Amino acid sequence: MGIKKSSKLKQAPLFYTLAMIRFEDQQIGSEQISKIRARLEPDYPRFEERKFNAAHAQIAEQVTIEAKEITEYHGEDVAQTSGFLLRNDALFFHTLDYKKYEQFETSLQMLLAIMQEELSFMHYQTIGIRYIDYIKRGQLDSINAYVNEQLRGFSMDYDKDRQTVQTSCESLAEQGEFAIRLRCSKLPGNFRPLPADLDPLAQHLNVKSKLPPEPPNENVILLDTDCFQKQIELRSFDLNDVLGKFDKMHSIASDAFKRAVTDQAWKEWK
Repeated sequence: MGIKKSSKLKQAPLFYTLAMIRFEDQQIGSEQISKIRARLEPDYPRFEERKFNAAHAQIAEQVTIEAKEITEYHGEDVAQTSGFLLRNDALFFHTLDYKKYEQFETSLQMLLAIMQEELSFMHYQTIGIRYIDYIKRGQLDSINAYVNEQLRGFSMDYDKDRQTVQTSCESLAEQGEFAIRLRCSKLPGNFRPLPADLDPLAQHLNVKSKLPPEPPNENVILLDTDCFQKQIELRSFDLNDVLGKFDKMHSIASDAFKRAVTDQAWKEWK
């Protein structure tokens, strides 16, 4: 029988946390942005606007691809360890400085309240929360000892001249209106500690500040836990209701993490 994984970890391997809400596409005016910036500047003084062109496909009698200008607004705290990114159809809040969920939720609540008041959106389409755990070997004999065997991927070291460089294992489950995807990757310690799809967001944070001075000269494990609403559909926006759903997704993701890591790893981090 395994240990009870209920207490808070003193040395949790959590590296990066992201919350996302997608809403209806809308035009964001300069006056709205000025008000948003003024209200968020005390917490996120580093503010920038960025425009770029993205390919947009239209399918009618024939497929046409057009360039669509996208504007992003992002703000970060002084240390560049927490921040937000606003687009015309989505808001992202991310941090490298996660302490406990209640603090994360408080910051998320402030952002959602200000955005809803200034942008006046009445509906949203989907929400999600994502955790990236960066696991490096500590007291245990092998990096494999930190996650359960089912997540370690398939090794191809069955030939003396072949060495497995990277493995990945992914599972997807559903619970009510939510889906949970867990991906476990074992990779060399000098690899970037975030999945490539997060680079456009994470580039605004000082990722290097949270890494050891020298990368581990052995394999590490990334646990990528992503919980989100299964269906993309128009939903009425109520702040308390949305926060309640984030809380539920956090619980689902937390349970998945506890089941993914071994008792020995939990004891080390505790």
